[in-house]
Amino acid sequence: MGQHAYSGSFDMSSQANYQALMGFIDAAIQADGWTLTADTGQTDPAGAALPAQNAATIFRLYQSPGALTPVYVKLSFQRNASNFPQIGVQVGTSTNGTGTLGGITTTAKTLPCNSTGTKQAYVSGNLGWLNISLQPDGGGGAAQFFLDRSVDSTETYTSDYITQVTVGNGVSPRQETKVLAGGTQSGEMSRIVGPNPQLVAGDQTSWIIGTFLSIPLMLPVVPGGAAQHSPNVGIWSIAAADFTPNTLTIVQVYGTPHTYLVTNITGNAVGGFTISGMFRYE
Repeated sequence: MGQHAYSGSFDMSSQANYQALMGFIDAAIQADGWTLTADTGQTDPAGAALPAQNAATIFRLYQSPGALTPVYVKLSFQRNASNFPQIGVQVGTSTNGTGTLGGITTTAKTLPCNSTGTKQAYVSGNLGWLNISLQPDGGGGAAQFFLDRSVDSTETYTSDYITQVTVGNGVSPRQETKVLAGGTQSGEMSRIVGPNPQLVAGDQTSWIIGTFLSIPLMLPVVPGGAAQHSPNVGIWSIAAADFTPNTLTIVQVYGTPHTYLVTNITGNAVGGFTISGMFRYE
């Protein structure tokens, strides 16, 4: 697993800026053990010509590490009509050798950011998860991609299911769980309900999720439809003012501490509240 941080201009009208940002994302994913597939048509974004606006022609396919049922992530590295960074994302259980995902697939999403200024980007992943955050301090302009694998009660990864969570500028947050080993399939969710985590006594940097149902939207569904906790993807809070975006904090999930990067995503929570999202970054 890794902690990968980037700071630079998000002005994608510049080939140098495009190569630096998109190349950073690509290199970080591979550094965390996700390997490139042999599919044809792939392009290294760190050396790519600047693509046309909204074009999805520059892409990579990554295979999950470890011995679990393989899953594949397809990312297309784009710029939109405003020259903001934009990534296309989809997850599947097979590829056709020429860049198309197959088998059990999630819904493809296109996630734009909303800045051409100097901003931050983060990547974190291992065999159990893959997280990408663009402009985490940018309110509704943030672009986030989260992929989580199922875990059992001991936080051991399983091949039961995967969960994709996506949000981008003007794109509603979405969670989609795909069962890989039978069981009941949950639907795609478009609203986030957040708890208000409490500070650990005497520690102003650690937060605790105290009840089983306190981990809301980002809690996937296991085969059979039963809920099961997963610390990988993230914790969300309606009380966005409790957290400082673009910082690290500790969340104790059922007594186990995990490091999370705090991001700020505005709107689309139930009741229209501002929410803070945190993804595992350790």
